[in-house]
Amino acid sequence: MRKRDMPSPDSADATARFVYQSQRARQSPAASRSIEIEKSIIRRLALRELKSMWVTVAPPINGDLDAVVEAFWFVEGDVLSLCDEAGRATGQTERLTVGGSDRAVASRLRKREWAAETGESAFSPPLNYSRHGVA
Repeated sequence: MRKRDMPSPDSADATARFVYQSQRARQSPAASRSIEIEKSIIRRLALRELKSMWVTVAPPINGDLDAVVEAFWFVEGDVLSLCDEAGRATGQTERLTVGGSDRAVASRLRKREWAAETGESAFSPPLNYSRHGVA
């Protein structure tokens, strides 16, 4: 038996539908379109297959360990785009060739991105010559 002050489940659903419809009616067409675009973007991000791997950006030198960074990417059509772990594109893109490896392209792009972030290239460090007194 239901208490007097409690609404029935049917009336609660009807109230929720009324509130939702009145909110939609108050929105301008531009705001409604903006919400639909946001939903579309969220759906597209959710459908992307994000791939990741570790990329060596500095080789081991004189007993030092190598340096690695993580690369995230997705492929849409024949274009590979680097992204962050949330799937937001970073702006680094490259068209894939037929039979080309997406891992190789992602590795190359991530190395370029890392060099731009740090301002250096770890694959061409200064040469360290031993001091043996021989000229």
